[in-house]
Amino acid sequence: MIKWVGVENKFHHLLNLMGDIQGMRTSFARGIAGLAAGFVQSCSRLGLALLLSFGLFGTTHAQTTDRWGMSARDWQVMIAPDIRQRLGFPGAAQRVLAAAQQGDAKAMAVISGAYVTGAGLTRNPGEAMRWARAAAQAGDPFGQYVLALFYVNGTGGVQVDLAEARRLLTLASDGGNARAASVLTDFYIGGSGHAVNYSMAARYARLAAEAEIPGYAYQYGLLNLPGYGATIDFDESLRWLRRSCEAGDAKGCSAASALDLQMRVLEGDTAKGLFISTWGRGTVAARTDSAFPELPCVTHLGVARNGSFPSFEIDWTRTTTRRTAANTLVFEGAVQVGDDVRERLVIFERDGGEEAIAKLDALQRMGRLNSMCQVFANGY
Repeated sequence: MIKWVGVENKFHHLLNLMGDIQGMRTSFARGIAGLAAGFVQSCSRLGLALLLSFGLFGTTHAQTTDRWGMSARDWQVMIAPDIRQRLGFPGAAQRVLAAAQQGDAKAMAVISGAYVTGAGLTRNPGEAMRWARAAAQAGDPFGQYVLALFYVNGTGGVQVDLAEARRLLTLASDGGNARAASVLTDFYIGGSGHAVNYSMAARYARLAAEAEIPGYAYQYGLLNLPGYGATIDFDESLRWLRRSCEAGDAKGCSAASALDLQMRVLEGDTAKGLFISTWGRGTVAARTDSAFPELPCVTHLGVARNGSFPSFEIDWTRTTTRRTAANTLVFEGAVQVGDDVRERLVIFERDGGEEAIAKLDALQRMGRLNSMCQVFANGY
């Protein structure tokens, strides 16, 4: 599998995703309800918490509202600063504090953020932690999410505890909080405090994607491809990458186009039975056996040779195709086996039959991926 830049770093995908899908900030004062992204190019652990705690929210759907004028979906997808603004902070601080003191779990979670930011109250990290813990202990998913962020950052008088953060995020996600699901997705991809688990990442990425959290249709689409090792479903991947594109994600558009091209070209036996002559400067002398998209811009090419089944991975961000003769196709750039990357893979069809030439024609069209895939030159 291609090792993309930084894919094993702590919080890798969360940080990269936040840098990759910067979007327009929606002005609440203008009354625009829609997708927004409070993402930045890079952030420290403290910056991560502030980003997660005080970023923007996804699409708001008209539903029955509670005493705070909030629907169930609002509590699932909105972030603390927008909730406070909806409730009328800083002016509403005393009213919400009174509700918290009377046992309103959602008010407890909201007032925790007010103590963090000083929105209508004097900043007090200890009180912020106390109210967040009370909201979580009351079983409120938003409160569990808010408390998890304290453990991500080691603020409010607690040490960094990613295991506890993950436990709380799981409770919040399973309780329907889509923002918690988005963070949990990145925990499982980055291996924060535990082993990488793409299957669990896919489970929570879907929850976030269905709630229209920006970037997670794209993420869930990728998690359905072999390169991430979760359940493989090319059609599901393409569907969600297209949804990502429709939501305005440029990477989603490129990924959807590249995957669609691969799926169309590799359908059937297009990449089966062709003769591979050389890889780099070495002789291969094998026939192609199969091919499928490893990722939108990586093709897995299997070959049958002496009873074994080695495979090549073609990185289209660095590879083009060139026809040197009617019966010869050259992949030039970066063709990988394990950790060994070489610059050329040559397919030579000795039989020269029409069917074989047609297959080479089809594979040559894969060279279009090089221009489509430049957006992924530094990784997904």
